[in-house]
Amino acid sequence: MYEYLNVYFQKNNIAKALFLHGEKALHAARPYLPKSFSNTQIEYRKFSGECSLSEINDVTKQIVSDKFQAIVGIGGGKVLDTVKSVAATLQIPVILLPTLVSNCAPWSSLSVHYQDDGTFSDFKTYAHSVDLLLLEEDVLFNSPVNYFVAGLADTLAKYYESELMLTKDFTSGKVALEHAAYFAQECQQIILNEGEQAITDMLRHTKTKRWLEAAETIIVTGGLVGGFSAQYGRATGAHSIHDALTQFPETHAILHGVKVGYGVLVQLALEKKLEEAQKIWLWLRSLELPTNLAALGLKDEPEVKEKIAVAAISEDKSIHLLPINITEKAIFDAITDIEELNKKLLREEEKNGISRTSQVSAREQSI
Repeated sequence: MYEYLNVYFQKNNIAKALFLHGEKALHAARPYLPKSFSNTQIEYRKFSGECSLSEINDVTKQIVSDKFQAIVGIGGGKVLDTVKSVAATLQIPVILLPTLVSNCAPWSSLSVHYQDDGTFSDFKTYAHSVDLLLLEEDVLFNSPVNYFVAGLADTLAKYYESELMLTKDFTSGKVALEHAAYFAQECQQIILNEGEQAITDMLRHTKTKRWLEAAETIIVTGGLVGGFSAQYGRATGAHSIHDALTQFPETHAILHGVKVGYGVLVQLALEKKLEEAQKIWLWLRSLELPTNLAALGLKDEPEVKEKIAVAAISEDKSIHLLPINITEKAIFDAITDIEELNKKLLREEEKNGISRTSQVSAREQSI
């Protein structure tokens, strides 16, 4: 698949291209890259680790000063988002080679920006999608499973974040929004029905149709939701909670999709859908993902919940797109409701002799 890079460069008369990459990402991708680039000069640059303004500016300066004609991203979401931001600024071709199945960054025409310390900054959408996206199945299948698990949680949010938005009575753009609603529901159904077994397939190193469908749902179908619906299906409550969580250093090592999964719980509580929240709680537990503040490294204290609530409802947050009353108190209460739901369901687990350890053992035995 990556061999097509040579063809693309030649067809578009690209004489010089910069490859921005993660260290592990390049190691994973290199065996599949062309052995040589006959008519194109290639230079590799290691990614700093954050899709930040400073990284975007530094890469942009290098491209301008060294007269690169295209930029290629090899890695996960932050690498790819950085590449998209640089390409949009310079109006040069953008080529993406994702090495992780962790979100829809390879497909979507937006970038999420962070500060250098990992705190969420903002996100920017683009009128132009990527020029070339190459998915190398073997690279993705052999990527770390924890990123795939996080991708499942992030993609599940596509449905819950857009559900209220896409059921509104729109007077224009209805067909596109209907497509978005269909793809969002596909995300929910495939992730909930096939996701856990797809993880097992990946752990067994057995590439199945089920795993491939789940992987393409994360990258492609997830990207289509926002592509057809724009702001009505890209991010609302769950991602606003994610963004608020990034202000705590304790959460910086937790993957994006994992924090978004917790955000789904809070959004469902905000919408007073505690029965659905319980269903998602059980699913997150089956994947060994955080379902409360303690699991995120935070304390169940009023000060913590207030800090999350204040950040989640700041003016720039997409949570305000939801057609419900959004206040600091409403977020505080929703977080409290999820904490109480956790206590209740954990008591039931204990009463029934179910533990996370036994769930992990059952999965290990199946492998």
